[in-house]
Amino acid sequence: MAKLLGHEDALKVEHGYQSPVRKASIGLMLAGLTATLLGVAMSVALSMSEGRADFATLAAVGAPPRMRRGLAAAQGWFLGQLGCVLGVAVGALYGFTAHTVVGSPRVVVPWAVIAGVAVLVPLFAGAVPYLLTRSRTELVRRAD
Repeated sequence: MAKLLGHEDALKVEHGYQSPVRKASIGLMLAGLTATLLGVAMSVALSMSEGRADFATLAAVGAPPRMRRGLAAAQGWFLGQLGCVLGVAVGALYGFTAHTVVGSPRVVVPWAVIAGVAVLVPLFAGAVPYLLTRSRTELVRRAD
C-alpha cells in the first residue's frame, strides 16, 4: 500500500518493546551450558580412563555391559548438578552485591532461567556421557 501511495518511508511497523536482556540471558545460559559440559566431559573422560581396570574387574565378575554407561551418566549428572548449585549460589551473591552497589528499587529474580539451568544442565551433563560412552570395553589384563 505504501508503494502505491508513494510513501515507502512514511509507514513503519512497530513490534512493541523488545528487551535486550532476553538475548543476553540466553547467550549467558548457552555459554554456561557449554562451559559446564566441557568441564564435565573432561572429568568423566579422565575418570573413565583411570577406572579402566576396575571396569574390567566388574565385567569379569558378571556386571552387565550397560553399567559403564550408567556410571558415566551418574557421574556426569552429579558433576553438572554440583556445578549448577555452585553457579547459582555465586550468581545470587553477585546479583545481591550488584543490587546493593547500584541501589535499584526492585530486585527481579529470573526464576524461570534459574529453574531451566538447574534442570537442563545436569540432564545434558548426564545424557552426553551416557550417549558417548561405549558399553563394552576391550579386554584388559591386570598386572597383579
